[in-house]
Amino acid sequence: MRNKKIKLISGVFLLIITLFLWVLPVIVKRLIENNGIQWLGRKISIEDIDINVFTGTIKLFDFELYEADETSNFVSFDTLILDSRPYDYFRSKITLQQLYVKNLTTNVIKENDSIFNFDSLIDFYNVSSGSLDEVGKETDSTDVLKFSFSNIQFVNSKVSFNDKLIEEAFVFNELDLLIPSIECDQEDQSNINLEFKIKDGGRFYSSTRFDPIDGSFDISMRLEELNLSVYTKYLKEFLLLDSADGLLSTKLNFKGNSNDLDELVIDGFMELKDFKILDTLQKPVIMANEIKCAFEKLEPLKNSFVISELTFLKPYMCFEMYQNTTNLETLFKLNEGIDNDSLNVDITELEAIKNDSLTPLYYQLNSFIISEGELQFTDATTSQPFQYNLTNIEIELDSINSKTYWVDIQANMLLNKSGEMKVDVSFNPVNPMELELKYIVSGFKLNDLSVYAKDYLGVPLLEGDIYYKTNTKIHFGELKSENKLIIHNATLGDKRGGLYNLPLKFALFLLKDKDGVVNLDIPVHGNLNDPNVSVNKIVWYSFKNLLVKTVASPVKFLSGLVGGDPKDLEKFEFSYLDTVLTKTHIKQLKKLEDLEKRKEGLVIKILYFNDVEIEKKHIAIQQMGDIFNATQHKNYIDDEEEFKLFLLAKTQDGGSKATIEKMLDSSFVEGACVAMANPILIDSLAKVYETKRIEGIRKELLLSETKNH
Repeated sequence: MRNKKIKLISGVFLLIITLFLWVLPVIVKRLIENNGIQWLGRKISIEDIDINVFTGTIKLFDFELYEADETSNFVSFDTLILDSRPYDYFRSKITLQQLYVKNLTTNVIKENDSIFNFDSLIDFYNVSSGSLDEVGKETDSTDVLKFSFSNIQFVNSKVSFNDKLIEEAFVFNELDLLIPSIECDQEDQSNINLEFKIKDGGRFYSSTRFDPIDGSFDISMRLEELNLSVYTKYLKEFLLLDSADGLLSTKLNFKGNSNDLDELVIDGFMELKDFKILDTLQKPVIMANEIKCAFEKLEPLKNSFVISELTFLKPYMCFEMYQNTTNLETLFKLNEGIDNDSLNVDITELEAIKNDSLTPLYYQLNSFIISEGELQFTDATTSQPFQYNLTNIEIELDSINSKTYWVDIQANMLLNKSGEMKVDVSFNPVNPMELELKYIVSGFKLNDLSVYAKDYLGVPLLEGDIYYKTNTKIHFGELKSENKLIIHNATLGDKRGGLYNLPLKFALFLLKDKDGVVNLDIPVHGNLNDPNVSVNKIVWYSFKNLLVKTVASPVKFLSGLVGGDPKDLEKFEFSYLDTVLTKTHIKQLKKLEDLEKRKEGLVIKILYFNDVEIEKKHIAIQQMGDIFNATQHKNYIDDEEEFKLFLLAKTQDGGSKATIEKMLDSSFVEGACVAMANPILIDSLAKVYETKRIEGIRKELLLSETKNH
């Protein structure tokens, strides 16, 4: 009988438990739905719940957490499986063996700069937790809390972010998350491992070690090949572009101590592959096969940053210049108006920031490399777009830090696939305009600059190769530049217009040597401290002055072809009454002939200049001197005083005091001779002298030409 009662009671108890377990999901479901607003401040709905008390497994299906309006969806998921070990709680440990969530959907809305759609949840929690905080203060628990979470998985999650401030929505679909394990033990070392995969490309890993005894921690975070194209819409808030693409990988290690965060040290690397930014016309602006930055030691709270390597492999940039802007200014939205209100900063705030930043900045970059770079330059300000490509750009910088006074950089590149440029530049990183620059350009094609020559000088550049070497120094604003320019086989087109009327074609003709080579030394100097002076102006004025001086002194440049004194080519002189070519005259004529042969296209014309009136005076003196010599049997040149007395007597001027004083005037002899000479005879003799000189030159030139043939 007693056994029957026990069995009956046990059966009834078992039936009650079974009924309780059977109706428990219904009860829990109704409790959650009826008290969602009271417990969380939001309405909740659940399609179905499955609870296994013995295994600690809970399953939720079709869960929805609504917005404050109780109609819009905030968070939802299709399936949630929670597998725990509830009995571990009695050993002060929370154990979660599995958390599986499928088709999680979250909608985050940013109303303005500071308001989000989840703010009401936070406010509700802060108010509700006040009483709990008071309870916590009264509870003095010495139990050590431990927890162990394993196999946390989110499948096909979706996160939507609607930024109403910029009227843009960002949707991240098919996000997968896998966290293998999270361990936390407040007595022993705690380890947390995290791993998840991003459906559109990328995988994230993290490993955390924390020692609660001494406070030390070690965090390692790794991101593999995150697809940046997903975030293009977000970049459009800052850049005016069509799309951005690339695969971002990074690994960062954080080491420090929670008791002294100033000792935080970060190392690792960042790597960006197949990076590309397209402008609104879907044209590449910035690209790189690989960008890599290796962090040796970053101490942000000590304001110290040591970077071991910064490398750009096959970078590309397209730079386009327009009348009022450039494509890069457009890309980075530098052309847009700046709100003056955003620039109003309280001076006291700036002073506070300044006082807080007492630790001086220290930076160090051990290696900077650009390999196989390319720059495509387009100048749309010219009559025809000017395009120029710099390729195979190689730049190397060994080391630089915040204490470095002088930095050396070496670079070389190809110019439009033909020329080559090698550069050595040294500069002060604090003041980059304090610099020394040396570079050599060889194989540069002159016609690459033809559009500039046509626009500014009206002369197209058809052919020519340039060798250019410069040694430029800028110290304390003073520019000193020594430049060597050599041009081979330069050919120019016909002049037509041009902004500046400079005789480029004639200057080039004069500057060519016997081999057709232009060899120039061009010094450039100027004071850049003057606000009205710029490097461009100094270079332009130096170039213009060179052309003007060249054209103003053509003989100076031509004489180099035949050697000798430039004055020998400018003129050769006859004495009055002299008609015979001297050896010096013949030598000068031969140089002119040689110059004409050596300088292709040069035609030399000899112009005869003579002050006939002066020569007539010399002829008159000679005529009267011959008469004096014949009658007095003396030489009028040697017996100058007697010749003057002879002239006095002929002029019947007596011996008055005035006449004697007149003898002391040099013009007396000329006047007396001209007055007494036969003017017709004088004119005839002057013509004879001119004819003899010209005919003598002609005969010498014909004789020389006959000998050469």
